Amino acid sequence: MVNFKNFLKNLYNFDNASFIEETDEGTFVFYPTIYSKGYEVETLRELTPILLYWRISTVFSIFFIMTLSIILLIFLHQIFDISGLFTIVILTICLTSCIVSGFFMITLRKYHRIKPKQKLPVKTKAICAVFGIVYLSFCVWVLCMCPCLIYGHNIENQEWQKAMNKINFYIKFQPKNDNLYENRALAKYNLNDIDGAIKDCDKALELNPKNSWVLSAKAYYTFIKTRKMTPEINSMFEKSMNINKKHYPIAYSDRAKVYYLLGESNKAVKDFEQAYLKSGNEYFNYFAAIAYEQKGDYCKAFAYYNTVPQNKHFNITELPMKKEYARFMCKD
Repeated sequence: MVNFKNFLKNLYNFDNASFIEETDEGTFVFYPTIYSKGYEVETLRELTPILLYWRISTVFSIFFIMTLSIILLIFLHQIFDISGLFTIVILTICLTSCIVSGFFMITLRKYHRIKPKQKLPVKTKAICAVFGIVYLSFCVWVLCMCPCLIYGHNIENQEWQKAMNKINFYIKFQPKNDNLYENRALAKYNLNDIDGAIKDCDKALELNPKNSWVLSAKAYYTFIKTRKMTPEINSMFEKSMNINKKHYPIAYSDRAKVYYLLGESNKAVKDFEQAYLKSGNEYFNYFAAIAYEQKGDYCKAFAYYNTVPQNKHFNITELPMKKEYARFMCKD
């Protein structure tokens, strides 16, 4: 019996065997921790499945957290192209640990349970509760925020069909998320489904009437469909601008593109300049320069091209050529 105690002690890396107690009746009680109920057995040999359960339940606890985090793992798999096999292996381990732990949980029901040696301190309970709330909040945040991270890189790479497929998936789980509809409208527009894009804009506005981006986008998509700048379309642009007057340049930019396509260069330049003033983003100066070229003012276009930065976050491959052409055509 002493040898078996020593075997358990060495196997489970305990400094002492105090987790096993012998009762006056000659039975044995195993305490996983001083705060957990003990399991009473007739002989030490009966501890084998209990100890196995204990170890596996610890693994299960770890993988339970990993199961909650698996959402993040799957998201990362899609964002950074982590091996699909790795994801499958992790999920398999999680499920296996759940099944095995559940099996031993049933096995332990036949053993008599003894009260724990000590009660868990209130301070420790509070710390655990705070940690649990923070962790669950983080998981919810990941669930809500990661959709845009997943399809965002597809949009940046102009992989519109892939982006739309992923957005379709998330809409099933978040049918009242207006941001999903507005981004699917963008994907549909770039896939030449103008009617579908307008329909998604209507749905997004139904969910959030104050979404100025969607209102501006709907106005632009409607123009692309009708090829006319109607009072209704201009009213949508104006309403979008009024929703967020200080720092919302998209409505000005979208309306400027409409004027540019109609050949109304002066109005296009004015709105692109307003978009820059609202945001401070030199990206709009690039379009203002193009509008000035359409207008025939190459000197002004060259001046605007010079304000556009070139770096890894803002890379326009045709910028150097356009800048040189504007310089060449400038008569002053």
